[in-house]
Amino acid sequence: MSNSLSKRLVKIRETLKISQDELGTKIGISRFSVSNYESGKRNITERVIKDICREFDVNEEWLRTGEGEMFVELPEGTELGKYIADVIGGEDDFIKNIIISYMKLDEKNKKIIRDFVKSLGCEGKA
Repeated sequence: MSNSLSKRLVKIRETLKISQDELGTKIGISRFSVSNYESGKRNITERVIKDICREFDVNEEWLRTGEGEMFVELPEGTELGKYIADVIGGEDDFIKNIIISYMKLDEKNKKIIRDFVKSLGCEGKA
């Protein structure tokens, strides 16, 4: 593994605007490990490379070589599926309950919620 790989790891984190701790938590390693990988004190393992690419939609070729685009472009609908999988597999009962409660509403009340979300300045189709 090269020092350039370490620099690309820093670039990913900075582009995503996440801390070393946040990156580590998402892929199951410590902030200390992330720091060691970024500084080049330790070589980034194959598992960590795969986990970074999977969790952050990073182009593995770019991470390894610097060639190509930093991120993999997700096909339409894939991003929503990824978020849904995160909610289902996660421990955030608050979000799960929001979704369940919303889906149980009648159309009139769903429209009230959609209008409220739009008033918050959220983009997309609500």
